[in-house]
Amino acid sequence: YHNELAGLMVAELEFPSIGAARNFVLPSYLGHEISFDPRFKNKVLAQTDEQELRKLLPENKELTIIGTIPYVMDQDGIKVVMVTTRSRGLWIFPKGQTENDMCHTEVALMEAHEEAGLVAKLAGAPIYIPFEKQDATYNMIMYPLEVKKIAKSWEEEKERDRIIATPDEVRAMQVHPSVNLGLDYLEFFLGYSEQ
Repeated sequence: YHNELAGLMVAELEFPSIGAARNFVLPSYLGHEISFDPRFKNKVLAQTDEQELRKLLPENKELTIIGTIPYVMDQDGIKVVMVTTRSRGLWIFPKGQTENDMCHTEVALMEAHEEAGLVAKLAGAPIYIPFEKQDATYNMIMYPLEVKKIAKSWEEEKERDRIIATPDEVRAMQVHPSVNLGLDYLEFFLGYSEQ
């Protein structure tokens, strides 16, 4: 890209099948998966002012947060673990600010443990999506996490409610807009949709 979008580089990959797309391991030199981020659609990029475009660039670390998409698989299919915001107004996936002394994956695992009492393992490559918070839009790097253990008691249980629900149940709840993008990615990632 040039002019207002100078510095933004996007790679579009095509695969012979959905299975090949799901199994592709994203090389680190490509950066973040943005297929599920509506801000990177060409029409949106063309209509966005320069100041807002600068916020999309990866070097904008002060507007970056780390999120998770924690899930469990059972005989009924996928279930995800959600928590409420501290004000308990909306259901969200566990997330938090970047930490100077921790890599993104460490932050993702820590936030899942602190906010939802989860012991989990990284299950795949993260996606890059918008997260509206107060009066700013953050760039959320969201990791799918396979949940191994759910604690009965956890660090932020007095500040947050927790629920385990199917994606359809979650879509019917009052959720933060980022949740639906995360669910779409998770269902694609696990082979439940062909996004």
